[in-house]
Amino acid sequence: MPVDVQKIIKTLEERKNRNIKYLEKKAPQLLDLLKKPSKLSKCGIYIDPQSGLIDLIIEDQKLYQADPHKATLAHIDEFERSGFKFYIGPDVTTPEQFKDSMMDMRHWYEYLVLAKEKPNIDFVKKIIRKGDIFGTFLCLGIGLGHHLVELTKRYEIKQFIIVEQDSEIFKASLFTIDWSFLEKYMRDNRTFNVFIRDDPFEAAKEVVAYCQFILNPPIGFDMPVFSYFKNSFFEKFMTEFMKRFNQIFTGWGFFQDEYWSVEHTLENIKNQIPLFYGNSPVSSKANAFIIGAGPSLDYSLDFIKKNSDKAVIFSCGSSLSSLHRAGIKPDFHIDIERTVVTYDALVWIGDPEYVRTIPVIFNNPMYPLVSTLFDESYMYLKANDAGTVFFESHIPRLIFSNPTVVNGGLSFAVNSGFKEIYLFGTDMGYKDPKKHHANHNVALDKNTYFYAEELGKDLKLEGNFGGDVYTNMFLNWARTWIEDLIKTLTDVKIYNTSDGAKIKGAIPTRLENISLKKFEKDETVRTIKQNFSQDYLKNRDFITKRLEQLKIETKNYRNYSLSQLNSKIKNKSQLMDALHNIFVWIYLNQTNNGILNFLVRGGFLHYEHLALFLCYQKEIRGINFVPETVEAIRRYIEESTDMLFNLVDKYRQIFR
Repeated sequence: MPVDVQKIIKTLEERKNRNIKYLEKKAPQLLDLLKKPSKLSKCGIYIDPQSGLIDLIIEDQKLYQADPHKATLAHIDEFERSGFKFYIGPDVTTPEQFKDSMMDMRHWYEYLVLAKEKPNIDFVKKIIRKGDIFGTFLCLGIGLGHHLVELTKRYEIKQFIIVEQDSEIFKASLFTIDWSFLEKYMRDNRTFNVFIRDDPFEAAKEVVAYCQFILNPPIGFDMPVFSYFKNSFFEKFMTEFMKRFNQIFTGWGFFQDEYWSVEHTLENIKNQIPLFYGNSPVSSKANAFIIGAGPSLDYSLDFIKKNSDKAVIFSCGSSLSSLHRAGIKPDFHIDIERTVVTYDALVWIGDPEYVRTIPVIFNNPMYPLVSTLFDESYMYLKANDAGTVFFESHIPRLIFSNPTVVNGGLSFAVNSGFKEIYLFGTDMGYKDPKKHHANHNVALDKNTYFYAEELGKDLKLEGNFGGDVYTNMFLNWARTWIEDLIKTLTDVKIYNTSDGAKIKGAIPTRLENISLKKFEKDETVRTIKQNFSQDYLKNRDFITKRLEQLKIETKNYRNYSLSQLNSKIKNKSQLMDALHNIFVWIYLNQTNNGILNFLVRGGFLHYEHLALFLCYQKEIRGINFVPETVEAIRRYIEESTDMLFNLVDKYRQIFR
């Protein structure tokens, strides 16, 4: 018997109006997503005139083909039987090796000894059940929205991420569900994030970056993925997301690293190292050679030597030893590491006179003694680094300048104004894991601590000139950040001559196809040097005020964190709540222009990941390791804040 379709339409319109009023007041950022232009030729709600059932039509296809609410419940039941989860455990391969030099590693080591076991992903895998607690939950598709309501009822989710391909689909849900369900969900520092992008690869990149830099990544170590709709968009999204997933758990840094960053930056300021301002771009006719230490550098050395008068040569990190053996002197040497390894690698070359006469450019946290090896030293600011808080905001920070020295060299060349940049030895991988660096590289010397017999085969990638190339997660992260840097450029050409992994956006170029024209190289080198200045030293008051601010924020962080980590915490759920609250404090410190977040965020995330994973692992076997964990994290926070108090007191005396 036919139904009153107009009555149904009226009901749907009334619900949409209520939803718009609610979202305008409570979540206007969601309504902003409706402004995104639709790429669908047909999308809307279908009402069956006989049954009154509602469906969603996308490009002439009905998505549910049944009662959408009942179909949703059945799908979630199936999800609980065979749903997919991402699992990622903390990397604990290094604590014993570095426990004597890094306080983070020492605390990890002591915690693992206390636990009497290490993280094991096989121990934590379990099926999804009603009532489960998830730090992060990824949902693919909004549809008519019924599953969003049901998922927030069935599970306790702290960070809910929804991905959709078109704004018209989101709009349809305004007619079919009551979006005020968010009222109950949005409590206790929970987040609800909707991403709408018509490009699945860009969507995956955006979600990964959001998880890595905005959300609290460790609580998502067992992230479920709920997908109601299967189509090519979501398949491509998942392919790219899985490639990038490990990035979410990398690049955090450690407290010890950030402590060194601040300490070394202050030492480099004390040593009056000229700083990059970048006021004068180089000539558009200038060429730059960025030299990495990958295996394919070996066949490029003759070309680099023959064309050294037609490009400004930037050696990056350990590539300098290969250039030295080939009789090539770069115009500038780039380095980025904050530990003594950079100093040791330069000394290993065995020719201090050769090294001394090359101008060096490094980032602000560079190990201070490195500058003593060179006659000319220059410094640039690394974006998102703790040490940059001591410099005024108008001084440029170089983005995408890590994690490898090649990233630093390329970012510097781009920021200097080069329009034609050639990459050599920037393999970002290897065809033979045992031949992972160019000849005459310190990493191939068995008599040094740099030596690595073989590097990992975590991923297999497309080669720059075809074939397959192996790489590890670290180098793949570096590769993707080069790609992300290239995407920001409009008038720069980057040529990749390396026989390593393909870098999207860089033009694969054989050496024999390169034709270079001469330019005023000496003038270009002078311009680069003139882009550095000691003007920042004129405002020493800024540094002392920042030190005072750091001391106040450290005291507040310590007091809040220790108040959260109290004896009332009895189980993993309560521990997760407390740690998440501390994370939110750190995040708010960042959004309120604080400076402490740069120092403590990475180390806290690493310890949070390790602690939650191990407590979960033990909980599955009926062991409560939470009280011991609370005390261990308290000790970590107490020592790290004590170190900061001492650091501030030391440098306040110097810069007074």
